[in-house]
This record gives sequence, C-alpha cells and structure tokens, in this order.
Amino acid sequence: MRPRGALVLALLAAGGGCFEYSYLPLAQARVGSDVRIQLSEDGLVHLVTATSGIVPHLSRTLEGTLVEADSRQLIVAVRVWSGGAGAENQIEQRVAIPAADVVAIERRQLDKKKTGGIAAAVGGAIVVIVARHLGGIFGGTTTNTPPNTPAELVVPRN
Repeated sequence: MRPRGALVLALLAAGGGCFEYSYLPLAQARVGSDVRIQLSEDGLVHLVTATSGIVPHLSRTLEGTLVEADSRQLIVAVRVWSGGAGAENQIEQRVAIPAADVVAIERRQLDKKKTGGIAAAVGGAIVVIVARHLGGIFGGTTTNTPPNTPAELVVPRN
C-alpha cells in the first residue's frame, strides 16, 4: 500500500473510532445531544406504526439528535437519507417516542483515549512519510554518486 493510501485509511478510521456511548438517565438527557435509544419490542411496533415507513431500516436501536425531552416522551431527529458528508446532504425526520417505550438511552461522547491513540498514529505516519521523502532514508541514497556508475558518466561538481 502506498504511503498516501495508508494515511487516508488512517484518517477514515479516525473519524469513526473516536466516539463511545455511555448510559444516560432520562432525567439528565439534554436537548441537542447525540443519543442512541434502545426501544422495547412494543416500542418498535409503536414506532413502525407511527412512522408508516417514513423512517427506513427501523430497529430496536435508534440513533439521532435529541430535540425535546420530558417525562412523557422524547423527540429525536433521525437521519433518513444521506447524500454524502456534510449536514447539507442529510435529511432528518423527527420522531416522537413515548418514555414508556424506552429501555435505555445513551449519550454519544468523545473517547479521549482512542482519539489520542489515533492522533499519535496519524502523526507518526506523517513523520515517517516526510522523513522518507526528505531524508533519503528507507531505501534511498545519501551518497553523491549513484552506485555502479561508470566514472565517465559522473559529472564533477564545481
């Protein structure tokens, strides 16, 4: 694999590997948080019925952004279509979920250990690539005359 390809692969891995989910009591759920909600079996049936197929690929685990929360229900913005990276290429649907249908709610947060490890690995890869291209190491040459060159082909330096 070429060095640039390895760097791109490392950056892609960094984007997805820096987050974790942690349990969040419903009373502590904050509007605007990225959340993952575990639904009960009945909750999934209620959600499928309520959305009438608007939200594709429904399962008992639902990820989105918390828009509203109280003791009776949660309103979550769920991504239903993505045309690529960037918020302008996303379509979201707001879904109301009764609190009784929620088994657990988790908050998405930055994993500092993974982020630091990935940053160190990407930084190390950049150092190796720069050293390889600028320093003549890793198979390069640091001599003035290429090896096995006949003397008549060598141009003297002034």
